[in-house]
Amino acid sequence: MVGTEPGNRTHAVRAIRGVFWSSVNSVIPSLAGFLVFLVTSRYLGPAEFGVVALAGSLVALLAVLLPTGFAEAIVQRSSVDDIHLDSTFWAASVCALIAYAVLAICSGPFSRMLGSEWVAVLLPVAGLRLFADAAGIVPQAIITRRMSFELIAGRTLLATMVSAALTVLLLLAGYGVWALLIAQLSSSVTAAVAAMWGACWRPKFRISLDALKSLARYGAFSSGTRAMQALTTQADPAIVGLYLGPHQAGIYAFSRNLFQMILSVLATPIGAVAHPMFSSIQENVDRVRKGFLLATFLSSALSFPVFIGFAMVADLAVPVVFGSRWIDTVDPIRLYCGLGLMACIGVIQGSLINSRGHAHWWFYYQLAAGIVTLGILVVMSRFGVTALLATVLIATIARWPFAVVKTSRLLSEPVSEYLRVFVGPAGSSVVMVAVIAAVRHVLPELPPVVALSICIAAGALSYLATMLVIARDQAMDVARLLAGSIGSKSRGHRGVASTPG
Repeated sequence: MVGTEPGNRTHAVRAIRGVFWSSVNSVIPSLAGFLVFLVTSRYLGPAEFGVVALAGSLVALLAVLLPTGFAEAIVQRSSVDDIHLDSTFWAASVCALIAYAVLAICSGPFSRMLGSEWVAVLLPVAGLRLFADAAGIVPQAIITRRMSFELIAGRTLLATMVSAALTVLLLLAGYGVWALLIAQLSSSVTAAVAAMWGACWRPKFRISLDALKSLARYGAFSSGTRAMQALTTQADPAIVGLYLGPHQAGIYAFSRNLFQMILSVLATPIGAVAHPMFSSIQENVDRVRKGFLLATFLSSALSFPVFIGFAMVADLAVPVVFGSRWIDTVDPIRLYCGLGLMACIGVIQGSLINSRGHAHWWFYYQLAAGIVTLGILVVMSRFGVTALLATVLIATIARWPFAVVKTSRLLSEPVSEYLRVFVGPAGSSVVMVAVIAAVRHVLPELPPVVALSICIAAGALSYLATMLVIARDQAMDVARLLAGSIGSKSRGHRGVASTPG
């Protein structure tokens, strides 16, 4: 059972409130993004999606030069001075300038390599977002450090609304791929400006190597981890495009984007709260253990039914929602659902390991995973998107036990105790799968929309009913904390230099 003793309840309530605001930060933008995605899928085909994905992939790869991990170092440190913030801001700006220069110089060779003239045209415009992303690193860290999740939600909401409005207007005006590109750029710029405003912080023109060095041990490993994640999550469209062309890259990008939208709703809210929460109570192992088990249960209870249920009805949902031109994405989407389960679990593990001062271990774990994934991309891309994703999923499952053992050691908890958290969500999902399969078997020939609605309703009801039977105590713990967080009033924000939490 996930513990919620009175001594831990105040911090847990604050964390659950953070999950609420982080959910707002993710759910509303994701809904807006989904609507834009829906409209875009009706206007553009796989080839157009592929070209934009290739350009975005190359920009994201060069974004690994940005010191994004220093933001986590700012959150994790017990005290931070203004010189740390200023130095990080200007270091990030210099890195963005270097990355953009490399992108501009290499746009021609990249275009010829990928076999699309559009890539050379789009890259210089797409690369401008590097400067906006760099400018937002420090303000975002300040807001996260204060656990001011309502400000993060407002920032993301504003950026999403601007991006969504521009995308739809430009699509309706006939701008095609430019609509997606300009919308992405406007989203980054709006998010950076909103973060500056929300953090109430402006950089001073000064830089200290000593300040950067003090952040470097944690920040370098964290940046390295993010760089490896970017290589394994952003290089793939470029590699797929290199072997299979823009059309298959579009099929791949469509499946991946849909997966990432779902993941941002399920994993991002809890992950965004978990790192600052674990950092703020890192000296109290018992509280960390209880908080981790609570976060893991909540994440799995949400992600299991969504990803497993979606995999069961993907062949119905894709043609109904996006159109028949995207039917080839069904198998990749199902495989991404398996990766989604692992990602929702992994984001909590990563937050715990980093907050306990083992960022170097998580870096090497991600490094090994990244090397394996890149190898799979290079070897398997030529065999098609489905074969590629199936191999990535197998490799992801195979390495998960290493993270489980590390997590259990940090918690001073047996592996069996940690795995027990998954019994309720996993068991309920098995029942849900059986119910959906039975419903699909006995259903007469119905319109796809009707069949899809019946399957979703039957799956949701069976999952909830089973959870209340086999995981009632954990579910009630979460419900009580959620009710307490809604009824609790905010006590204001801490200053930048205070201890987080």
